[in-house]
Formats: sequence, C-alpha cells, structure tokens
Amino acid sequence: MSAPRPASRFARLRAVPLLLALLALALLASAGTASAATFTVDDATDAALTNPAGTSCSSTNGGSCTLRAAVQAADNTGGANTITLPAGDFKLTIPSTGQGDPSTGDLDIKGGVEVTIAGAGAGVSVIDANHIDRAFAVLEGASLSISGVTIEHGDTGHEASEKSTKDGYGGAIYNDGALSINSSLLTGNTSYDGGGAIYSDTEASSTSITNSTVTRNAADDGGGVLIVYSGSINLTNDTLTNNSADEEGGVVYAEETGSVVGTVTVAGSTMSDNTADDEGGAMYLEYAGPTSVTSSTFSANNTDDDEGGAIYDYDSGRLTVQDSTFSANTAGDDDGGAVYTDDTDLTVASSAFSSNEGEEGGAIYVDGSSSAAKESIEQSSFNGNHATDDEGGAIYDDYGNLSIAGSTFTQNSASYYAGALYYDSGDALSLVNDTLDSNQAQEGGAIYFDTEASTGAISLLNDTIVRNTGYYGGGIAYPYYANSIENSIIAENTGTLYSLEDGGGDCYYSVGYDKHTADRGNNIDSDGTCFGGLGVPGDQIGVDPLVAPLAANGGPVETDALLAGSPAIGKADGSACPPTDARGVPRPSGSCDVGAYQTGLPPSIAIASPLNGATYTQGQVVAASYGCSAPAGASVTSCTGPVASAAAIDTSTLGVHTFTVNAEDSEFASASQSASYTVVAGKSPAPAVIPPIISELKQTAKVWREGNALAQYAVKKASLGTTFSFRLNEPASVTFTFTEQVGGRKVGGKCVASTKKNSSRQRCARTVIPGTLTFSAHAGTNKVRFEGLISKTRKLGPGLYTLHAVAAASGEHSTTKTLSFKIAAH
Repeated sequence: MSAPRPASRFARLRAVPLLLALLALALLASAGTASAATFTVDDATDAALTNPAGTSCSSTNGGSCTLRAAVQAADNTGGANTITLPAGDFKLTIPSTGQGDPSTGDLDIKGGVEVTIAGAGAGVSVIDANHIDRAFAVLEGASLSISGVTIEHGDTGHEASEKSTKDGYGGAIYNDGALSINSSLLTGNTSYDGGGAIYSDTEASSTSITNSTVTRNAADDGGGVLIVYSGSINLTNDTLTNNSADEEGGVVYAEETGSVVGTVTVAGSTMSDNTADDEGGAMYLEYAGPTSVTSSTFSANNTDDDEGGAIYDYDSGRLTVQDSTFSANTAGDDDGGAVYTDDTDLTVASSAFSSNEGEEGGAIYVDGSSSAAKESIEQSSFNGNHATDDEGGAIYDDYGNLSIAGSTFTQNSASYYAGALYYDSGDALSLVNDTLDSNQAQEGGAIYFDTEASTGAISLLNDTIVRNTGYYGGGIAYPYYANSIENSIIAENTGTLYSLEDGGGDCYYSVGYDKHTADRGNNIDSDGTCFGGLGVPGDQIGVDPLVAPLAANGGPVETDALLAGSPAIGKADGSACPPTDARGVPRPSGSCDVGAYQTGLPPSIAIASPLNGATYTQGQVVAASYGCSAPAGASVTSCTGPVASAAAIDTSTLGVHTFTVNAEDSEFASASQSASYTVVAGKSPAPAVIPPIISELKQTAKVWREGNALAQYAVKKASLGTTFSFRLNEPASVTFTFTEQVGGRKVGGKCVASTKKNSSRQRCARTVIPGTLTFSAHAGTNKVRFEGLISKTRKLGPGLYTLHAVAAASGEHSTTKTLSFKIAAH
C-alpha cells in the first residue's frame, strides 16, 4: 500500500490563517474546559516530533505530521485530542529505548491524556507494528479510543520489545487506563506472555471492542486476544475467530488479582475456531465480575487438555447466557464441551447447544457456588451433544440447586451414563415441562440419578421422556432417588438388556435399597418398569401415549405433540400442573394434559337452534344452527351435530330429544355441547318461530374513499370502498342502517340540530340516520360491495359511521350486529 504524500509547504502555509481562525473559535467555545487539539496525519513514515516537548505535529521528516509525532504532540498538549488518520500503511520502524517514551517503540498515551484516533476504515488505514513492538501503550490514567483502523503485526515476544512498558504482554496494545476499539481489525498480533492482542493491567478501568473483527492473534500464555486484570470488559457485535492461547482463554482471559475485574459483557458477537491449551477455548473467567452473554454465537472453539470448550468460569459469581448458540465446541480431554462452571452460578435462557463434546457434560458442566446456589436453564435446546468418556451427554449436574424448565434434549449421547442429564449434586433438581426424546447411553438413555438429594428435592413435573435408548433404563436409571415424579410421560424407551426383575425399558431400578418410589400419580409408563403394580391413582400403565415425533409445534423449542385420542389428554392432576406448557400455551386448571405438551384450551360451541328447553310441534320444520370456534393459535378441524347446520332437526318423534354438537381443533383438543328440546302433538302450543341469525359481520377495510357505484349484492371485489360480509342461517331480508354522530345544540334537555336561534346553546353530539339499504340474502355467507352510494341521489360523505345490520324472516327479527368505519376525504 503506497504511503500518502506529505502536504506541500505552500499548502501548509495557505492553511495557517484558516487554522488560526478555527483555533480562535475553538478557544471561545471551550473556555474553562480542558485543552483539546486535532492532528491530521499526512506522512506515513515513523518520524518522531522535531521538538520532543512540542504541541504542534511537526516531525523530523521535513515538518510533516506522522502518527508518532501526532501522539507525542497529543501527550504534550494534554486533555482530549483527536488524531485523524487517512488511508495508508503506517509502519512503526523505531525500536524501543525505554518505557513510557512515545518517540521510540510503541506509541505511549500518557496519564491524564485522552486520545481519539479516527481512521478511514479497517483495511484502509493500517497501523503496522512491524514486529518491533506492540502498537500502543495506554498508561495509567490515560484513555485511547480507536476507530476505523487495522492494527497488525504487533509483537512483544522478542528482544526488540523488552524495553517497552510491561514487555512480553499485549501484542497490539497495553492498557492501564480506558481503551475503546470500534469498527476496526486486529490481526496477526502476538505476545510472549498474556494477551495476544491486548493486555489490560491492574489499573485499567475499561476495555471495549465493538463492531470489529479480531483474528489470528496468539499468546504464549493466556488470552489469545485479551487478558484483563482490572476494569470492565465489553465485546459487542464483534467477530473473534482463529485466535489461540498456549494456556487459558483462546479469546478472553479475565482474572482478578488484587484489583477488580468489573462486569463482562458479550453481546451480538461471534467467537469461532479459537483454541486454548488449557481451560476456556474462547473465554476463561476467574474471579471476574458478573458475566452476560447475549445474542452471541460460539462455534468450533476447543481446549486441548482442560475444561470449557467455549467458556470456563471459575468463581465469577454469575454467568448469564441468553439467546445464544453453542455448536461444535470441544473440551479436549476434559469436561464441559461448551460451558464449564466451577463455583459460579449459571443462568441459561432461550439458547441452543448442539454437537458439543466433553468427557463429562457434553454441552454443560454445572458446578454451582454452593448447595444453595440458584441455577437455571429455561426454554433451551440440546441436540447431538456427546460425553466422550463418561457421563452426561448434554448436562453434568455436580453442585447447586438446578432447575430446568421448558427445554428439549434430543440425540444427545454418553459413552456410559446419562445420554442427556447426569445428576450427582445431592442438591435440589427440578425438571418442569421438559422433553427428552431419542437420547442414548449405556445406562439411563435420558437421565441417570447417581444419588439422592440431601438438600432440597429431586422433582419431575409434566415432563415427556420418550424414545430414549440404553442397555439399562432407556428412559431413567435409578428413578427411586427422585422425590417426586408427577404428570409425566415415560414411554416407548428401550432397554436392550431388559430385565423383568430390575426393569430396563422405560426405567431401571424404580424401587430398591429400601427407598420408596417417587411416583406421585397421573404418570404414563408404557412398559410398567417405572410405576407398574404400585397402584398410585391416575397412573396409566402399559398404554401407548400416542406421542407424535419431535417437531416445531410453536414456541421456543421443539416438542412432542399429543396425537388425537392420546391417553395423556386431560389426564393430569390439574392442581399440580404448571400454568403453561413448554411452548407457553396456557394449561386449563381443571383438566390439563400429562407431559410437556398441552393440547390447548378446548374449542367453543354455540348452539342457536334448537333452543335449549324449547318446545316444537310434531312435524314442525326447525333448522339447526350451530358453530364452533378454536382458541388463539388453533383452528377448528371438526364441528359436527346430528344434522348439518341449517338442516332440519328431528321433530318426527314425540318426547324429549338431545341435540349434541362435538368439536375438535388442530391441537387435538375436543369439546361437546348439548341442547334439549321437546316435541309435542297437535297445534298447541303454537309452533315456535325461530328468528333468523346473522353472524360474522365483517368488512374488508375500516377506512376507505367513497366511489360512485351503487351498492351491489354478491360482488366479490371492489376497487374503491369496502366489502361488507355476513352469514345467515336461513334466507332473510337484511337491512343496513347507517348512523353518524353530528354536532348539535342542547335545547330542553335534548340534543337538536343547530340553528341560528339556538346557536348560543351548549354544544352536543347527536345520532342521525343518513340512510338505509334493504335487500334479500341467502343462507350462508353474503357479500355486499359498498362505495358510499345509498341511492342514485344519496351518498355518504367523509366521516365516521356505524353500520347496524338486522335480518328478518317470518315476521321475526335477528339481533342487531354493528361495526364502525371511516370514509376518508379524497
């Protein structure tokens, strides 16, 4: 990349009056504030400032403004200063001769100075440290903000950098103050010790990287990109890939060592293909502050020998993971393929873990801060994770109170125990609305309980555990350790070494060692190995639960829907059911479903005819009228009665009759509604006349412009105006009455039309009828195109109106249906 040419002496002289004028304005505007200056680099060489104490950017290279000279001038000026860096390749060439000297080696920002470097764009403005040293050193109390640059080839791993501040650390930047990097690229930087790109020392207040790419940086110690011993960490909208550390933290190493590491924030970022020889393929946190990971992706990170293929967190208090994805991370020869927590509390929500691998805990190894720690995993999915050498294909639960709710585990596996979840903590464990489908292990294809709870309890509520496989206990191994299993489906699991004595299909060792069963009733056990013969009320033993294959049925995770006729529908203990299912579908309090999936509220049925309790004459023609509707998120799939709606009911036989309508919706929920009527002989009492029923009054547009066409019955589409539609149970005469609110004056307690005589009276609003339409309509759905024209001479003008629709037949009138609309002015 060619260097920018220095500005000519003539150009610099011509700019002097303008610069003086701008300086005067700046001094007036900033009276009483800290000094500030802007330096524009116009020379890509590495010449130092002519006067080492000078405040103007004039270098030894003919008075040009180099990057090094600009930093020196900013240091001497003090306060807040801006350096504008144009396109070009700005290569450092002067080896360091001592610490804190910006005239040689790295570019030092001195204490009390704030420097902003604004480049022309990453890949356009390139700061090349040229392997002689790092690029920048932010000294104690200083601040450096960088945007739109590339920083490359920083190197603190050789003799040339030994005389710089904190030699061996921070390949690109040493930070002991406040550092912010935005929209930049850090690449190809290395350190002999920690921080392949950045080292934030014990007096640093903050380290922030946003909207940037950080790649191919390496540390011979910890922190392939970043090592932090003090201050907050913020990584937002970054891509951090192919970085490495010979010890911990392929990207981030954060450790409190006498100072305080503040909050750690990772948001909207991607960490992929990073490696660490020891813990934390991407992130290593030790005594760091609360850590938040949101909307981020961790993929193909790995450790060679130790825990936490993506994240290792030791005693940082709280690690929160939200809306994030972890895939194909590996923990080498140790535990926690994606996440390993040690003496740290963990919260995971709405996140996905797939194809991660570790010896124990293929996805997550949970080791809380104490037996009372509150750890939770909610609405998350675990798919295809693997415990390579031992237990817990998805999760290994080692310590602390863990709750897992509304989450799905599928295709996870372990070489020995617990294809999905291995429990060994002895602390409370709660599984609510969870789905464990098609996981595999030698023992406990889905779950392996290795001990009882000594604090709290082990409880399963409304879980679905199906189609899992193991040599022993395809579903659960040693369920007797649990304290409560209720409203759950444990079915269609396979134990290839099935034993009638010990169990092995759905469960292995359901009762033993003088322990009592955890069965609390209303469970489904398809082969009787979990609860068979115990006689607990509500249990269904040896039945097919009729569970559909795992699928996206709405909600944050996949679930196993209940098929029509499933014995799980409506058979749970409603007093124990959680408020919603795994998808967030409300559960009815009276008759909720067994398992993690709720079929939804039953459809509603309305029977208008025959009227309940009505009396009809033998042979009288009475048309049936009924309809069904489904709750939100479902649709009606069946709505049937003895005869179709609008067909004649049975009045041929004397006596009491029952008219029953059955309905079912797309969620397989069903309902039934009945009406009773009596058929009598003769003409007394007088035949009942059923008024017509008008329903489903709708309009295609609530706001429209008027046209010039007359109302046209049964026209499907209008270019202007709107189309009214409604449904009748029988042929009838229908009247549309239009009303409008208009202004008036209050006279004698009434609102009357305004006149000159009453113009001083109180204003009021009155309802007028600008017109009506009457026409014949048929049974079923009718449509009326309307553009505002009531007759050839009467037209509704712009305004707000209400339509009142009434049907009349055999001298009887329906109830009135209304809707409102607005006619807009052209």
